[in-house]
Parts: sequence; C-alpha cells; structure tokens
Amino acid sequence: MNKKIEYKDSVKVINKDGFKYVKKKKKKDKNQLYTKLSDKNFNAYLVPIKEIDNYELYPYIEEENINKKEKIKILVNIMAELHSKTTSYEVYDKQQIEELYMNTKNNLQSLRNYSYELQDNLELREFPAPEEQLLLNNVSNIYKAINYSEYKLNLWYEKINTNQKIRYVQIHNNMSPEHLLVEKNNYLISWEKSRKDIPVYDFIEFYKKEFNNYNMNELFNIYQEKYKYMEEEQLLFESLISVPPQITFKKTHLINTIETKKQIQKGKCIMREKFYITTAIAYASKKPHFGNTYEAIATDAMARYKREMGFDVFMCTGTDEHGANIEKTAAEVVNRDSVRRLSMLAMTGKDLLSRGYR
Repeated sequence: MNKKIEYKDSVKVINKDGFKYVKKKKKKDKNQLYTKLSDKNFNAYLVPIKEIDNYELYPYIEEENINKKEKIKILVNIMAELHSKTTSYEVYDKQQIEELYMNTKNNLQSLRNYSYELQDNLELREFPAPEEQLLLNNVSNIYKAINYSEYKLNLWYEKINTNQKIRYVQIHNNMSPEHLLVEKNNYLISWEKSRKDIPVYDFIEFYKKEFNNYNMNELFNIYQEKYKYMEEEQLLFESLISVPPQITFKKTHLINTIETKKQIQKGKCIMREKFYITTAIAYASKKPHFGNTYEAIATDAMARYKREMGFDVFMCTGTDEHGANIEKTAAEVVNRDSVRRLSMLAMTGKDLLSRGYR
C-alpha cells in the first residue's frame, strides 16, 4: 500500500495507490442538504465518497486552467442556478422580519453614533495621522451610506408588511472562487454555512469579499438575468449592501491607511440608486429674475438632500442661447452686437447659477 501526502493551494491531498482524495474534518452533517439539492435537480455539489469518524473524504478534482474572470462568472451563474432551483414561497415569520429590521436599524444608529464620536475626537487633534486625515476627508461618505441604507430599509419594511408570502432559497453562504472547482462538471464546495434564507445574502457576502477584485456591477447584472430580485428583495439588498464598516485604527499607520482607503473605495463602488434633477433651461434673452433664482435654489436644495441620503445624484442646469427669437429679444434689451449681447446675458445667468456650487 503506497500512501503519499502533498499540498496543492493549501489543500491536503492524499494519494493512496494512485487514487487521490481530500480529507476534511466534518463540521456539520450535510446529508439532508445533499438530498434536498438532489431533489431540486441542483447537481453542482460534491458528495464525500466516505466518512471516517469525524472526517469526510472527497475525490480530488484536478481543475481546468481558466482565467479568474471566467471562473468568477461561472460562480455567479451557479449562485443564480442554486437560488432558482431551491426557491419556495412561504408565509413569512413576522418575528423574524421584525428582528431583522430592528437589528439593522440599531446597527445603523450605533455606526452613526460611533462615527460622530470618532470624527469629534479626530478633529481635536492638531496633527492627525495619515489614516485619520483620510477618514476626516471622507467621513461624509460614511454618513451618506448610513442614511441611504436606513432609507432603503424603511422602504423594505413597509413593502414586506404588505406581502402574504416571501421567497426563500438555499443559500450557500460562503461564495468565493476558492470554493468553486471548475472541471467538465463544476462543483461548489464548503457547504458548512449553508441555510435556507432570503436570497440576497449570498451576493452580499460575495460582494464584501470580492468587491476590490472584480466589476461588481457586471456580475450583479449577470446574476439578475438568471435570478431577478423581487421589489422587496431589491430594497433589502440595497440597504444591507450599503451598510458601512466600523473603521478602527489598531495596526501600523501604513496598514491602517491602506485598509481605510479600501473601505472608502468600497463605499463608492456600491450600486446606489440614481437620481436626476434639472432646472428649466433658461433663455438668455434677459437678465435673470427672481423666478430663475427661486427655481435654481429649490433644485439645488433637493439635489443636496438626495446626496446626503446617499443617492447617486446628477443635477443639470444651463441656458438656452440658440434661435432667432433669442437674438431679436436680446437686441432690443442691449444695444450691442449679437455675439457680445448673448455672451454677456448668458454669463450673467451662469454666474448666478454657479455661485451655489463654489
């Protein structure tokens, strides 16, 4: 009997008489889970060939040579397939929904209070450390993320309480490229954390692990093509994925700065709802009047409010300097050549509109 042990990508592989297998400590009985997946015709999982005491023996799969981007797309497609094939509609547990709502709301308030206190302490320092100054420069993004998350959470809570049933799936709860074996048949491994729950959690956990490595908007669109979120699921997803981390400074200045920058970048990459608002495009035929000013201020106030709530805001304003009627009216108002007339009136309007953005 020949037995050889080797390590491949931190995995212990045992070669016994030419047959390779992986030995893993058994953390959870998954037989019931495997039966459920089989009954739902989901086959992208690996069953142990044998169980010995508290260990499971799995066949060793020699993976195909595939680039990381292709592998991650396969993972997202399998995530969608898992959710699609294990979907069930059930009367929701009101207590469970209430707990999720209150726990998330309390967590957001704790984060807000923590951030206020941290900001106050850092602003008292005459010479903040690099990571502290980086946080101070971007702390408004934390408050915006908290506000946006809370806004979407409240919308979800209102919506979910009008439903009779909600959608449950079997979530893997540990999605990552390391847990996907790509072969002729693809296999998800490491099912120890799997449970029945609302579908949004798999992509949220996946996002937290991989946001810095891949285009999450593209991957989310791939997932949604195969498994479209319902309205209340989309609201909960947007709320939970927007919750900012609690930033602490417990390591060296260099590591703290790098980690703070990553967390700030993560917040900027979150797929937030877009909000577009515009003023009327004013004619450049006369000097701006009170109506122009009122409209611009009201529009700007709404844009600023939406930004503070965490929305991806685009505000548009401008002047209309085109047309024979504009030129004719301008000529009656100011006795100068047409180009200079229009330029002067347009610049007056633009100067007024731009003062609020300085």
